[in-house]
Amino acid sequence: MRAQNQPPQFRLRTLFILMVLVALPLGIFLAVRRAINEVLRDIVVRGTGPIEIRELWPKPLTELVEDCPIERTQQTLRVHCTNMTFDPEYVWRMEGDQELMDQLIQKSNLTQVTMPRSKIFTGQSSLSGLPVPDWWKPSQIKDIVYYVCPSTLEGEKGDRYQVAFSSQEGTIYVHYWFNF
Repeated sequence: MRAQNQPPQFRLRTLFILMVLVALPLGIFLAVRRAINEVLRDIVVRGTGPIEIRELWPKPLTELVEDCPIERTQQTLRVHCTNMTFDPEYVWRMEGDQELMDQLIQKSNLTQVTMPRSKIFTGQSSLSGLPVPDWWKPSQIKDIVYYVCPSTLEGEKGDRYQVAFSSQEGTIYVHYWFNF
């Protein structure tokens, strides 16, 4: 018999069973969570990367190339997909002079801003978290001027653009995504 003042004594076997009862569900939870994160990551990353086939370009770029005389070569026009979920996201860089930039401003009703608040200009997609390609780094250029479309400014659904233009380099950088 046990004295009234003595604390209960647990055996090593009882402690082991309690640890298993706590650790097993926790381990299962963490394994399932990791698997779900991997599946979601695969969905986001699927289809990302360089886009070299014109049929896979975003519609606004295809329309721009049809409307404006843009020479398409690997060096003058590069397209990269950074997100392929409900909100597809692309960046592209193309050679362009002030005349082409003026056409873009008029066609897309762009407004000049100091610098858009977006992770994309720090080198990372704000939607997927993937890095942008090395050739798309407009924030490293000194004479860069930024523009955004009205739907970006007002937070509306639909096509959104952030454009950066360097007159010195003759380069136009576009960040496009469709906000679903």
